[in-house]
Amino acid sequence: MNEQTVYIIGCGAIGFPLAAFLTNMGRNVVAVRSSLSLQSAHTSLITTHQKDAITQTLVPVISLDKLADTAGVYVITSKSTANHDIAERLKTIGASGPIIIMQNGLDVEAAFIERGFEDIYRTVLYFTSETKENHNYSIKPVKASPIGIVRGSLERFNDTVSLLQNSTLTLDRTDNIAAHAWQKTIANVVFNSLCPLLNQDNGIFHRESKAMVLADELIRECLIVAHASGVNLEHEVIRNQVLSISKASDGILISTLQDLNAGRRTEMDYINLAIARKANSYGLSSSVPRINLLGQLVLLKEQLGLRQEIG
Repeated sequence: MNEQTVYIIGCGAIGFPLAAFLTNMGRNVVAVRSSLSLQSAHTSLITTHQKDAITQTLVPVISLDKLADTAGVYVITSKSTANHDIAERLKTIGASGPIIIMQNGLDVEAAFIERGFEDIYRTVLYFTSETKENHNYSIKPVKASPIGIVRGSLERFNDTVSLLQNSTLTLDRTDNIAAHAWQKTIANVVFNSLCPLLNQDNGIFHRESKAMVLADELIRECLIVAHASGVNLEHEVIRNQVLSISKASDGILISTLQDLNAGRRTEMDYINLAIARKANSYGLSSSVPRINLLGQLVLLKEQLGLRQEIG
């Protein structure tokens, strides 16, 4: 399986560094821009900074409309807002290789399930990457990222994990990826709504006790919906996780704040607003007022920024 080409769809702060790591391990890797840009194939020099080490790697790049390999391995690292377009393109070319979704949030796999793909795996990322400049990334792993089966065979799953395993973005097999997804999504609710609205880096929660009080309120609301979904998680575990991530990524801007600063779309629809939708489906809307309000505020901030970019 190591001879198969790994297509990393999404040329951003996760996709390009991952493409570089795997290329340096001798894997056959192609980075794929998730937009249907009709861009000509080319090679990009990717620079990664990790602690005191700086590595430069040449990575071949194509656009999604040029993707035609039906038997490759497809790793989705784009913004989750592109999932429907990506799933449609993979369905159009008759893709038969496994699909690995490297995105945080709830229901990010839905577009691929709806189109009937047989082997779908997803990862919950504990890995921060901040864009220093074009194709230049500051990398900081937090801990191993859980990966599990959404659907598909265990044998193919194990082969795929071995193909993607690397010493920087390490993967940890799990039988309960849904619980991991919920736990990380709840942490993301804290970071991706409060940090952008406070205009603060990830370290705010271990530096400021008042920020952690707000985080606790959001965690409590999220757990009501998680328990209604059949996922049992403990407040103290998630609270400690938030503090751990905050300390490990002190000074790093959360992806949503990076997106807002750059005038890009955010993934709020798969974080706060996804939980708010689930709460509504369970008749629990009144139990998540903060989650919904903060999600709507970030979305409004996003829309205002996009209008300024267009104007």
